Amino acid sequence: VEYRLDNILVYETQPFFEVDDATFNGDFQQVDVGSTSAASTFFVSGFGLTDDVTITPPAQFEVTDGTNVGTASSPLVVSPTDGILDDVAIEVTFVPTEEGTFGGSITVATTGFDDQTISGLSGTGVDDSSGGGGTVLGLDDSKMAIYPNPVGATFVISNIESDVNVSLYGLDGTRHTLQRRGDSYDISHLSQGVYVLRISTTEGDQKTLRIIKE
Repeated sequence: VEYRLDNILVYETQPFFEVDDATFNGDFQQVDVGSTSAASTFFVSGFGLTDDVTITPPAQFEVTDGTNVGTASSPLVVSPTDGILDDVAIEVTFVPTEEGTFGGSITVATTGFDDQTISGLSGTGVDDSSGGGGTVLGLDDSKMAIYPNPVGATFVISNIESDVNVSLYGLDGTRHTLQRRGDSYDISHLSQGVYVLRISTTEGDQKTLRIIKE
């Protein structure tokens, strides 16, 4: 709506709430059980919002705004600033905890507007165990752990061999500097958010773990 007062042009913007999934790809294909897929992104916008936006993924998937993580049982909550969300990027990953094919829809909801739905998510969790004993991709997944997680400044990876390579990536695929100090890894220089730790052996086997930087 447009108004003109004493040669001053005034625009009135109507409240709106929308999801842009034009570049989103919900086909996450095969991912090793216990690992995290590459991320796919959609965007949430709104004006005149009176409540938080709740984003609920299907089981075995996670969503994050770069700071907080949401799951099917604990949805992601995004708070508008003065009623506004300006193209907030939401990254989606497939994080299978068991073998099988999973899928469903993401629901994006807020008070006063119709729910928005992103359909067609799918992914298959596969178990590449070889020789039993809980070994996945040549790494002992049953014993490996990151602590603390979420991470404030430094973390330790338990039960890994000294000859493995450890690298750190953002959900967008950007590789970040990882500083090792004795048995600890320092990420105090990184911003808050979710990162993927990739651990590989000299034989080329790999394992990925998700960490949250506070």
